[in-house]
Amino acid sequence: MLKTFILTIFPKLTKDLLNLSILKRAINKKILEIEIINIRDFTDDKHKKVDDYIYGIKKGMLFKFEPLYKALTYSKKKCKNPYVILPSPKGKILNSNIIKDLSKLNEIIFIAPNYEGIDERIIRFINEEISIGDYVISSGELAVFVILESIIRKLVIDENSYIEDSFSLFNIPFLLENPQYTRPNKLINPLNNNFNLEVPEYLVKGNHKEIIKKNLENSLTQTIYKKPELYIKFYKYFQIKKKSKKIYYPHTFLKFLNYKEIDEILYNSILNNVIPS
Repeated sequence: MLKTFILTIFPKLTKDLLNLSILKRAINKKILEIEIINIRDFTDDKHKKVDDYIYGIKKGMLFKFEPLYKALTYSKKKCKNPYVILPSPKGKILNSNIIKDLSKLNEIIFIAPNYEGIDERIIRFINEEISIGDYVISSGELAVFVILESIIRKLVIDENSYIEDSFSLFNIPFLLENPQYTRPNKLINPLNNNFNLEVPEYLVKGNHKEIIKKNLENSLTQTIYKKPELYIKFYKYFQIKKKSKKIYYPHTFLKFLNYKEIDEILYNSILNNVIPS
């Protein structure tokens, strides 16, 4: 079970968010335990003030050190070996490798920042700053839930489902998911009645080996077209594995493919982006 503390000034919002996601399912299954800590409960003044003006010329308010430190200390005392995370645009951008590492932890304390951020002196008491992207939002609670839900999804869902997602497809962290379809397998194009929208034939036929090969090819095609920087990472990753003496299969799904076949798939995926279909 993952024991989690969320330090926030909006406990009601945080509680409401817990009832709207996969997190509620995880709590019911005893996979996740969450305690919401109201930072305002650790203030000394009657107005429960947790923020103050920023030193210097910047306008806005900042989380004060004292109530945040007291809330953090209180939470740490209820843990054996907690890992403290602060969502911050200054941190490493969240990715599948970070999620994989975080999913191995037993205790996590999240600080949900608001206003213009937190007093810098609290940073020495946290383990990691994590960014959910190169942008800024007002609610630190939403950032916490992005990180926490990604961890819980890794813990809750079936492993075979997880490795079919983007960024974990076939256990490879650099690929987008291949295109997917559902019934019916043939639709009339609303823009051109003479042209049908059809599910690719290889999916309809049901040849398992061909489906896996085509899914990998289409995944690579999507990655090259939509996120070329990810494909470059994948290509370097694959070449390193290829040069190693040990034969490497990211997942048992690919065991029937040799390196020559995978090279051919790589070549086809590049052609798919050069030659219009």
